[in-house]
Amino acid sequence: LLALLPVLVGSVFAWTQTVSQKSPLGHFHWTHFIVILAAIALVQAGTNLLNDYYDYLRGTDKMNTFGSSDLILQRLVQPSYLMTCGLFLLGLGAVLGIVAAIQGGPVVFLLGALGLLCGYFYSATKHSLSSLTLGELVSFWIFGPFITIGAYMVQTAGSLDRSVILYSLPLGLFAAAVTHVNNMRDVEGDLHAGKRTIATLLALRWNRVIFLLLVLAAYAIIIVTALPHGGPHWLLITLWTL
Repeated sequence: LLALLPVLVGSVFAWTQTVSQKSPLGHFHWTHFIVILAAIALVQAGTNLLNDYYDYLRGTDKMNTFGSSDLILQRLVQPSYLMTCGLFLLGLGAVLGIVAAIQGGPVVFLLGALGLLCGYFYSATKHSLSSLTLGELVSFWIFGPFITIGAYMVQTAGSLDRSVILYSLPLGLFAAAVTHVNNMRDVEGDLHAGKRTIATLLALRWNRVIFLLLVLAAYAIIIVTALPHGGPHWLLITLWTL
């Protein structure tokens, strides 16, 4: 859901920009939307499978841990098969991403390439991004600005409105918060495997503070954007999720 939400936000915001007196229903490219939605879903699924594979190799995941699917530990699949499936899904997502990026231009190609590399190296190799205290930062950029801007530009044939960057920030902050609280849950296993995350470097109290700051910052941006006179007051409906 974290991966698909910025696609929806970017696409819908692009559609609202086309609503006018001459075109009260606006223009929404359903084909582009479905293609980029499928591409993001496949890349995210492939990333999750590779994460399971590399966490198994490092010994991060133990039986019945919340951070693992237990597919390998329960001997339901072979590790090599899980990796093959992960790479296949990444490749398929990349192909669909290229198709979508043709509509968005070179910036979308660049964002897609960076996202694909982050998806693989988030867990891959001994110096994975998630092991270098970069998990929250990567989550912020990928699930915030990168996907939201990419989805917007695919709908608008390469044009960009600066407002979409503002709307992408709460999504990135929520994703970073989820990543951080997951790392808080996995502190014991990560320490045992030598995996460095922000959660392993700080005490529980400070980890809780960081989590709350990420969540509250996301809602603060929504409120500041929606409250001014003439602003998009309808954004305040998202406060029900608080």
